[in-house]
Amino acid sequence: MRTNLSLITILTLLSSCGSYYKKPESIEAKMARYTSKDESVNNVPDYMVSSYKYKGSRYPASADREEVNESNKSVYFLSLYEQYQSMAELYPTNKKVIKYCPTFHQEILKKSPRVSVYKLKNEIDFSKSSIVSSLDFDGQEASKKNLSQAMSIYMDQTYAELTQLCESGVSSNYYIYENFITLAQKNGVLGKNQDSLNALFKTTVFFNDALISSISDKEKIRTRGRSIASTKKLEVDYTQEAIRRLRATWAQESLK
Repeated sequence: MRTNLSLITILTLLSSCGSYYKKPESIEAKMARYTSKDESVNNVPDYMVSSYKYKGSRYPASADREEVNESNKSVYFLSLYEQYQSMAELYPTNKKVIKYCPTFHQEILKKSPRVSVYKLKNEIDFSKSSIVSSLDFDGQEASKKNLSQAMSIYMDQTYAELTQLCESGVSSNYYIYENFITLAQKNGVLGKNQDSLNALFKTTVFFNDALISSISDKEKIRTRGRSIASTKKLEVDYTQEAIRRLRATWAQESLK
């Protein structure tokens, strides 16, 4: 009788333990837990790579960059602001001017001048697996002919988020970015693999960097004369700084 009772007790305990088992969370699920309760005004297009294998990064050492002391909020805003300006160079008719930005007014004033220009590529990949095809083409097939319209929709969403950031300092996408930084700082949570790469594409700054790279060529602006060293304004690439804080410079190799 005691043997049967002990067996029943053990089975009950095992059953109880099994009911508490939880499937490990995906990276996307971890990120989602930190999103804002407010509805997002800028939904990042749903894009995922179907296959990826890390081959080793040749990205320049971090020692070559200028030191950036801004907060994560400032870096996020300035990177998104910088990316919107790049999109506007490609599609100037879609551009809207931010006239009022109380939260990041000082950051915009001290931002270094642009040193690059962007020009549309002659050949753009419009295959179903391309990042360009993830944009909203209003039910039409993705092509260079209607890319301007798709970019107009996405630029309006980006502008709406910039406006929200200017007014409140935060957005749903900022919380995703901040959470990814937290995850990246924990050893073993993020690897240099397909899952981590696809999670990165859920952040605006990484998605935009990949999108802009896929549709345009970047060229340095040639300036005449030399500036006095002590008065020269330092060039800061806030997109690169934002991606560095995500510890995702390795993933940019996938864009080449």
